[in-house]
Amino acid sequence: MPSQFEFNDEPSPGRSAPTQRGNERSASDHPWFRRFVVLLLVVINLQLFVPHHSAAERWEYLVAAPADRDFDDRIDELGRGGWELISARRATGGSEKFRYEMIFKRKR
Repeated sequence: MPSQFEFNDEPSPGRSAPTQRGNERSASDHPWFRRFVVLLLVVINLQLFVPHHSAAERWEYLVAAPADRDFDDRIDELGRGGWELISARRATGGSEKFRYEMIFKRKR
């Protein structure tokens, strides 16, 4: 039975013959390639196993609600203590006295 496929070892017109690769070095044999692979592995390990600074930061929070007459003194005191204001709103109490409800944060 004749074969459906015919293989020709000669190059097609306009193409060069394949070269023998017996004496050629592959890319993985070059010293620069090995250095690159080692460097890449070191960078990957550093990313996986070294904690990042932002992940290590820890914060503590404080909610304060000083009366209007004590507002300036209280907020100055908190600022000297390293607290940073992140949210504030003016609210009324049950006796219609106004207060500021504030949330502060600082690094631990």
